[in-house]
Amino acid sequence: NDSPELARAYNNLATVVSYLGHIQRNLELRSAAVQAGERLGAWGTARFAATAQTMWEYALGNWEVFDAESRSMLEESERIGGRYQDAYILSTRALVAIARAEDADARAGSQRALELARGARDPQIVLPVLAEIAFVEVELGRLETARQHGKEFVSGPRYVSGGQRADSTFALVARDLQLESELRASLEATRPEDRWAPPLRAVLDGDYLNAAETFGEMELRTLEAHVRLRAGEQLLAAGRHSEAEEQLERSLAFWRSVGA
Repeated sequence: NDSPELARAYNNLATVVSYLGHIQRNLELRSAAVQAGERLGAWGTARFAATAQTMWEYALGNWEVFDAESRSMLEESERIGGRYQDAYILSTRALVAIARAEDADARAGSQRALELARGARDPQIVLPVLAEIAFVEVELGRLETARQHGKEFVSGPRYVSGGQRADSTFALVARDLQLESELRASLEATRPEDRWAPPLRAVLDGDYLNAAETFGEMELRTLEAHVRLRAGEQLLAAGRHSEAEEQLERSLAFWRSVGA
């Protein structure tokens, strides 16, 4: 098929399978979309798919690759006058910054991401960005602002930004923001084949060990590390020190590997 629509078809299918939690198949389809787009002149689709590939590097735990590629994409975007995907990139870069205790960069990146998302006037852009910056704001201690953004996120439809599902990041702070029941309700409406829903429900239930194992099986190393840290803290509070030490060490090994 020599139609430029082939690239769009690959990219759209990648979005569907990533939303259902088939991560590697999503990456294969994104790669096919890039190749078809470049071969057939569908440059916009090729760029979108390439950006999605880069954003997955964060989720998969390849932060150095994500950092270098996302910075390059933002520089290219600035040269051509900006792209709406910049908002996604900036909010995900803010997640990296906050994990590395680069609070000023996290705050600035979050603010810029939201400005660009609002400017696009498209909920498909705004809502995933809101979920990620709500997480950053919780980490910064800005709970009231985080709750406002979180309420806006959970009240809207679910969209895929190209990277990992936004509700997976938000699930980590839903309880802090007293929005757990709202997120749980949206998960109850998911399809039976949705591979994201069981670990996200486990996070909301405080069943961090099961959530961590499932995220590990899905190769979502960043989420796995977040949840293992919570599992370790939970086990420590219960006096289960040796089990807690194992979970904390596995989590900390990841954070050390990504410079956080």
